[in-house]
Amino acid sequence: MHAELLPPRARQLLRPAGQVRQDVVAGYWREGIDRPAEAFPADVEAVLARVRAAGTGYLFIADHDAGPGYRDWLGRVLPQAAVEVWPGGGHFPHLAHPGRFARCLAATARWGEETA
Repeated sequence: MHAELLPPRARQLLRPAGQVRQDVVAGYWREGIDRPAEAFPADVEAVLARVRAAGTGYLFIADHDAGPGYRDWLGRVLPQAAVEVWPGGGHFPHLAHPGRFARCLAATARWGEETA
């Protein structure tokens, strides 16, 4: 990622990340690393089923268009899902676009109020 492309505040947040210890990063991913790959599809389906059943809003923000296959699949498994493409955000749209992310988060907190 090109930190110089980020807003100044986001660059400040990233600065300490340059000294992250490997054991901290590995600890963050430990559950996924230790879990057998065969378990992931069932785990993902279980989580998606709970989100679908609860009617919880779901927003997928990507750096690039994931393509019609992904959108079709997501529409089937989570009809309440919305997809937005924010170029230049990579895996960290909240750091690359902090204002936009904050506005989006505030708006999603109000999802469903219109029908309540």
